[in-house]
Amino acid sequence: MSTVWLHVGQCGNQLGQEWWRLVTERPGLDKTADRYPYRGRDGKLAAVCVDSEPKVLRATQKLVQGGSLRESNVIAGQGGRGSNWAYGYHGQRGEGERGLLQRAMESVRLEAERSDCYCGTVLFHSLSGGTGAGEGPAE
Repeated sequence: MSTVWLHVGQCGNQLGQEWWRLVTERPGLDKTADRYPYRGRDGKLAAVCVDSEPKVLRATQKLVQGGSLRESNVIAGQGGRGSNWAYGYHGQRGEGERGLLQRAMESVRLEAERSDCYCGTVLFHSLSGGTGAGEGPAE
């Protein structure tokens, strides 16, 4: 079973960071035998982290530097959504084809294609305001 873990917005990424800490630091974890549903065949976490501002994703960079997460799966915008659901859903003016939603969906698609048996996506996001609330339903 292979699942893509999608973390959207500040809330989703902070929950995701704690989730991966609990999962990857589990005592007695054999990284080759216990990799599913968390890791792909190459041993990297099957996760995509998205936020409209890069500061929340800085802690996620530790997973990238440690070789656990693909750098292309950490997607950051340039400005926050200011707890505004409409900004999270529609994006900012002028984002066009390379907006957060399009880049996130492309990363999820690529991650699903890497798996041998794609079984779904688990979404971590906020329900009120900002990137996670707005982009979550769009995905």
